[in-house]
Amino acid sequence: MAKKRRPVSAQAKRRIIVFGPICIIIVLYFFFSFFSNINDIRILKQQKKDLESQYVSLQEDADNLKTEINKLKDPEYLAKYARENYGYSKNGEYIIKLENSDEEQKKGNSKIEHYQFLMYISGGVVGFIFIYIFIKGLRKNKK
Repeated sequence: MAKKRRPVSAQAKRRIIVFGPICIIIVLYFFFSFFSNINDIRILKQQKKDLESQYVSLQEDADNLKTEINKLKDPEYLAKYARENYGYSKNGEYIIKLENSDEEQKKGNSKIEHYQFLMYISGGVVGFIFIYIFIKGLRKNKK
């Protein structure tokens, strides 16, 4: 035996029309907030990991600088350091520089990388053009 449905009153319909969208908006807001907070937590964890590795690196640098300070207190090491890094010389010595500086080498390497990138891009464009012409030719032969 089928149950008889009661007709929905006009007042109940108004409540559904008014409160239905409000409830949907509230639920969507909570979902958005939840996933936004999860994403923020993920980003903060990554930042924490990056900062911890940076902290370890800075501690190592500080240790290296402390040992360098102790070495620079020795007059012989200080004289050697000044000759190697600042071009100072003893009486009667001549300075002859044979190596490129690190900055010049980096500039040269960056130019080479730039040209390699351009070569890859141009090769890709030529390849796409070749494939396009080849496919177009196949379509003409089928007709």
